[in-house]
Amino acid sequence: GGQRQRIGLARALYGEPSIVILDEPNANLDQAGEAALSQTLERLRKRGAIAVIVAHRMQALAACNKLLILENGQQKHFGPRQDVIAQLRGARSSGGVVALHPHKQGALT
Repeated sequence: GGQRQRIGLARALYGEPSIVILDEPNANLDQAGEAALSQTLERLRKRGAIAVIVAHRMQALAACNKLLILENGQQKHFGPRQDVIAQLRGARSSGGVVALHPHKQGALT
């Protein structure tokens, strides 16, 4: 579970790459693992690296400065994280359905 995720993250960061693509990086992580992931993403940002994070859970996106929301392969929203989240919350509060996961409607918390 979580240990496997942490080992995978260490492998992805070996050699200090300039771009890292992470698919559900916080899956199966405990609280300590989540904290380590956040610290790692912050270190990547400070050294100018790019992290692309594929996620369905909002917790994984806290360290992101920009979000891209795709729906059926098309760009639905893109921009600064706070702006995109505000747009999604606005759509949800006005009766629109926001799907951040194809199996969980209204996945924003």
